[in-house]
Amino acid sequence: MQSSVDFDIVQVLQDVSFSIPFGSSIGLIGPSGSGKSTILQLMFRFYDPSMGTISVGGTDLLELDLPWWRRKLGFVGQEPVLFDVSLEENIKYNISSCDLQLHLIIC
Repeated sequence: MQSSVDFDIVQVLQDVSFSIPFGSSIGLIGPSGSGKSTILQLMFRFYDPSMGTISVGGTDLLELDLPWWRRKLGFVGQEPVLFDVSLEENIKYNISSCDLQLHLIIC
């Protein structure tokens, strides 16, 4: 998937429109209640906008296979959760063996 993600006048966010170019990493910052969590919930399709569209490469997010789409997204929350195991085991959690070497090198 090499496409931008576009929010086009999503009503629940009070007429917010923006585009995230392909390959970009973004950070959502703002005061409590400004819509950061809402944007993530919409991106992951925990709920859908009642007005406006969210599209990926021009395709409405509602038309994409949901499990496939969610596998394409990454999220790091502001309150990280670690399991009661070693740091290495936390890093390995849910990483395929082919990705593991790269993650261990970075650490």
